[in-house]
Amino acid sequence: VTYKGGFTFAAHGVLSLQECCARCRGTPPCRAWVWLSASSQCWLKGGQLTGKVPLASAVAGLLPDRKAVLGLTSFRFNFQAVHHDPTSKPLAFGCRAQQLPQLWSPQKAASPVQLKVMSYNLEWWNVFDKVHAPDLSFYRTTAGNLATQLVARAAVQGAYDIMAFQECADGGWLAAHANLGAFTMLSGDDGRCMAFRKQAWSLLSAGQGNVAEDTLGMYYGKRGVQWARLRSVQTGATVFVMNHHGPLPQNSGGACGPAATAFNLLQMIAVNGRSGDAVILAGDFNA
Repeated sequence: VTYKGGFTFAAHGVLSLQECCARCRGTPPCRAWVWLSASSQCWLKGGQLTGKVPLASAVAGLLPDRKAVLGLTSFRFNFQAVHHDPTSKPLAFGCRAQQLPQLWSPQKAASPVQLKVMSYNLEWWNVFDKVHAPDLSFYRTTAGNLATQLVARAAVQGAYDIMAFQECADGGWLAAHANLGAFTMLSGDDGRCMAFRKQAWSLLSAGQGNVAEDTLGMYYGKRGVQWARLRSVQTGATVFVMNHHGPLPQNSGGACGPAATAFNLLQMIAVNGRSGDAVILAGDFNA
């Protein structure tokens, strides 16, 4: 089951219902919690709750001593879910610009490699979930939508090698309903997904990390990147591709500012890339 109404903040990597309950207890405005065992997600619920509805593979609980906080906004609830949680990990990124890292020049392959990359913010909350509460997974009741049709056409007609998606809540479902059988889908946290054409590229390594954070007045959470190192099956050339959904408000660089966010992006490339990699940064930068 899950609870309807109010605000929802998604915490990732929560491995038990006990941990999910503790995260809610450690977030003052949280009134109920929903743990999804299949995805290890914990949904923290605040504000005015309006009842329960069934939800497969979900366990929910209510904190009866918690009342709705007057004047609470979704942005303030999100902020407290991140910063007032005693079980949360410390920030994994700095909040100031430093000396820029020295990056390398791409290695010149014996034969040129043509590479096509697509970046697409799916607006999952609107196009897939039709503005329903995200924990209801409304998209699973549909057979697809205009976005899945567009992605399917792009995969065939556009002959893309790499697709970078933002606001991608379920990469596996997207791949199945957009007919991306020729691609390997990499699903990251916080709505980041990437797919690469498996006949043309092999995966060397992949990862993710935080680089920025929204400001309090428009707070959805920390902002990170998803990255992958790929090798061309044809030539052996390597590419480092990174997918980023930038912080809010637009053109601000978020709470840390534009210089710090840019530094953190470059540092992520310097640490996880390798000398000779061609570097591609894709995404919706909110800038």
